[in-house]
Amino acid sequence: MTAPDAERQPKSLWRVSVEAPDADAAQAVIAALDGQGGAVSAFASAPEGSWRIDALSLDAPDRGLIAARLALAWSGLEGPPPEPVFARVAQQDWLKANQASFPPIEAGRFLIHGSHFQGPFPAGAL
Repeated sequence: MTAPDAERQPKSLWRVSVEAPDADAAQAVIAALDGQGGAVSAFASAPEGSWRIDALSLDAPDRGLIAARLALAWSGLEGPPPEPVFARVAQQDWLKANQASFPPIEAGRFLIHGSHFQGPFPAGAL
């Protein structure tokens, strides 16, 4: 019998990453990747600069379908559509990784921390 937590763990997680030269191109890429069964996020490198669009999915991406959707979404934009990069994402404890990004903060005599914090408290801290 399998443990309930193991049943909820994905067997693999996939990322499709695409670099877009500007915000208009990023919108085209988002339209192409949206609806592929996962989450899509976009990150601006700098104001008025390039963008990185990532799509995550539990299923292996259909490379041909994504290429076709990119070509269609790219119509009207200059040049050929960017090449997507496909990669498996290594399994990890995502909750632990997220909590690690929120270390305790010392603010004067106060120690502000999340409920996950198990470390020692500085002497005299509240």
